[in-house]
Amino acid sequence: MQNGSNDDKKAIRYAHFERLGFDRVKADMEQTGGMRDIGGPPELRELAWQWLREKEARRLVGSKKNDTYSIQGDVSETYRTVKNLVDNIPDLVNFYSSNGDAEVMDWLGRAYAVVSKHGDMITLADFRAAQRYIVPSVHPVDRMEHSGIIRSIMSRIMADLESQLPRDSAGAFIGKGDPWAAFVAISDVVARAKKDLFVVDPYLSDQFLLTYGGRIADGTATRFMASGSPQTKKYNDPLIAAARAWNGSNALRPTEVRLANHGQLHDRVIVVDEREVWIVTQSFKDLATNSPATVIKFFDDLTPEKIAAYEGIWANLQSVV
Repeated sequence: MQNGSNDDKKAIRYAHFERLGFDRVKADMEQTGGMRDIGGPPELRELAWQWLREKEARRLVGSKKNDTYSIQGDVSETYRTVKNLVDNIPDLVNFYSSNGDAEVMDWLGRAYAVVSKHGDMITLADFRAAQRYIVPSVHPVDRMEHSGIIRSIMSRIMADLESQLPRDSAGAFIGKGDPWAAFVAISDVVARAKKDLFVVDPYLSDQFLLTYGGRIADGTATRFMASGSPQTKKYNDPLIAAARAWNGSNALRPTEVRLANHGQLHDRVIVVDEREVWIVTQSFKDLATNSPATVIKFFDDLTPEKIAAYEGIWANLQSVV
């Protein structure tokens, strides 16, 4: 009887929120913490946040197919959407400003859309239970515990989607302290190049050639672009020496090195034959040494823009090898 009573009360309050409308409820919660229109005890304001998240989730699920955060039918696109969410989880524990609340609510709405689409009923129930604790009125210790549950759910869904990807788009997850997995992941990408291999890393060192040079195919020219600054000199000098020595023995696989200004480069990227971009989440010199890393193929529709950006930097630099 108690559960039925609670459901009735929830339905009555949801009906009240519906009468007020999404925009009004959202504005009240973000601007006054629910004190202007929602009122009532803290539990009612928490219920208002829940209602907003559910409304936002339904909007996202029904949004047009090309929306950045919509759930795509294609596994690759869905995986990228989920990975973007996992990579950009906001602080679910310490948020007190209206902007912080809005960012968290927005992210939770998008995450809820993912879980409702790709999780089973138990997972969805766990997510909904955990998200009720991600509100300012809940003690930070409880928020921390339940934010961990949310992170775990999203990571499991991402791993499940990754297992369904075609091999050439799946990339690889590299566990901490797993040099063999790092070698295999990067080697597989390097071996895809038949004409041109373009490697970008602010902290690129001689280790790339020493480790992966054997996978560069004959007839493939390799271009290395790194940052050139006092901070990176200890990596620049060995890279230049290695490239010169390499060129002396590998006429069919020439290399070229150019150094960008400090601050110009931020990504770790491998461009294959001017048509594929692979993103690496850590520097090649210490890949997965201290923390896990990921190698993943970049969005196909944005690849030309990414390539053009780095080709533009390359074109304005002088060769040092």
